[in-house]
Amino acid sequence: MLLFASQTAPGGPAVILPALLITGLLVAASQAFVPKGGSDD
Repeated sequence: MLLFASQTAPGGPAVILPALLITGLLVAASQAFVPKGGSDD
């Protein structure tokens, strides 16, 4: 996925780093809304 991002986005890390931050926020938000032990995945 990192390779795909680096190939499609000129600037590499300059775009990947903010993307990682956004992904982290999304993961934190999803875990905040989903009760612990309530995931039947």
